Amino acid sequence: NAEAAISGFLMLQSLLKSPPRDIYWGYMTTRAQALKIPYETAEDLVLVRLACLSRLQDASGYKALRGSWDVLGGFQKDVLIH
Repeated sequence: NAEAAISGFLMLQSLLKSPPRDIYWGYMTTRAQALKIPYETAEDLVLVRLACLSRLQDASGYKALRGSWDVLGGFQKDVLIH
């Protein structure tokens, strides 16, 4: 969890230079890289956000999250993606 906190602090350093959206997605990208999970598609980004909200720390946590995601129906996924 220290790694996530440090990453957050590094993002906060750019507060005066970057718009909030860039800071937020920069943090999400950093967390995805730390967890070694994909972050290219809209679906990937939803999973990154859910991983952060769930405070996932490793690949096994992501695997469980991904398994839950895979059982959702198309409508539920669309709601979360859009």
